[in-house]
Amino acid sequence: MGLDMNLSAHKYLSGYSFVDAAEREAFEKITDLLGVKADSHSPYLTADVSIAYWRKANAIHGWFVENCQNGVDDCRSAYVKREQLEELRDLCGEVIEEPGQAEELLPVAEGFFFGDNTYGESYFSDIRDTYDMLTRILNDETLKEVDFKYSSSW
Repeated sequence: MGLDMNLSAHKYLSGYSFVDAAEREAFEKITDLLGVKADSHSPYLTADVSIAYWRKANAIHGWFVENCQNGVDDCRSAYVKREQLEELRDLCGEVIEEPGQAEELLPVAEGFFFGDNTYGESYFSDIRDTYDMLTRILNDETLKEVDFKYSSSW
């Protein structure tokens, strides 16, 4: 058991005749791949693809809870704005540059299965990994038109 955390790319696709051809084609490819036929009265789907994963990175989890889940840590998915990911990436960058600011900028979060709550190597490894993951995600052109969702479980 432990704190598992996931960021996913979330995309709504419509098969309605009035949407642009590219969206309709993507919709049809996915439904064909799944071997399902969509209801003609409501032809749409949502796709979620995991794009980042953390394990027991409690400071990162605490940031998502406070900034994207209104302070409620209940293992539900929460939408995350691109600007919020940019903010978290920038905070991680600041902590990397100024490790002495870690407790103020990205404090650890305590929980029964949340792992180490000190500002040691594990903490800074999580911060560096998060900075790298978010930089990759934010620079990925294929992710410019998606929504993001954060979820956790323990």
